[in-house]
Amino acid sequence: MSDVMRHRTEYEQARYWPVASASVIERGDLTWFDRSVPSVKAASDFTWDTDLETTQRGFKKLYAGVAAQKSDSGDTDELRTDTDGVFAMICASATWEVGDKVAPAKAAGNALKDQTVVATNRVTGAIGRVAYREASAKVEVRAKLESTLQSLTCCFTTTTTTTTTV
Repeated sequence: MSDVMRHRTEYEQARYWPVASASVIERGDLTWFDRSVPSVKAASDFTWDTDLETTQRGFKKLYAGVAAQKSDSGDTDELRTDTDGVFAMICASATWEVGDKVAPAKAAGNALKDQTVVATNRVTGAIGRVAYREASAKVEVRAKLESTLQSLTCCFTTTTTTTTTV
C-alpha cells in the first residue's frame, strides 16, 4: 500500500467515519462501510462474492469514498474520507476516454485492490467515470468517484413518533 493523497480537483466532500481498531487503512485507499461493525474498511477487506462483477456490485452499494488520512492498527479516531471528487487512481497501463466507467480492481486471489481501479462496462459495479482523456497508455487515471453513502446519516437510526390530537 502507499500513503498517497489521490484527490485532484473539485470539492471533495469530506466525511468522517468510525474505524475498528484492527483496521489498517492508508491514505488513498478505496473504502467501504461495514454495517455489521459499524466502521469503514479498506477495499481489500471486502468479502469476495462469486466473481469480480458480483463483488464490485456489492462494493459499490457500500462504497464510502477515498481515505484522506491513514488509520494504523489500534487507532480508533474517526477516519476522513473524501466522498466525491476527481481522484488520480492507479490502473493497469491503458488509454482512457472521458466517461469510461471504473470499478475496484481484483487483487491476487479473491480480493479487491485498495488503490487500483479497472475499466468496466457495467454501471452496476462502477464507482465512478473517467474525467480526463488519456490518449496514450498511462498507469494512473483521473476519475470522478462518488460515494453511494455520502448522504447517509452514519451508523445509527432513530425513530420519532408524532401523535396528533384533534
